[in-house]
Amino acid sequence: MITYLQPLYLEFIQKPDNWRYTFSALMVASQIGVTDAEVEKIDTFVQWAFLAASHQHPKVRYAAMHLLGQLSEDLNP
Repeated sequence: MITYLQPLYLEFIQKPDNWRYTFSALMVASQIGVTDAEVEKIDTFVQWAFLAASHQHPKVRYAAMHLLGQLSEDLNP
């Protein structure tokens, strides 16, 4: 799923004038979860969250923290 999301996320992140695109991409990423087959690609999600954590809009920062929280929950042993 990460493979399909990455081009869309990169397209959305390049629209800094509208925070809704970045917010939506992060929330979708947090909801799809990470399957066992994609654990080796987890760094992509984490990089997205770290990039968005310093965004000017608070809802985008919230979505970044939400994504990190969901990843922690999904990967909990």
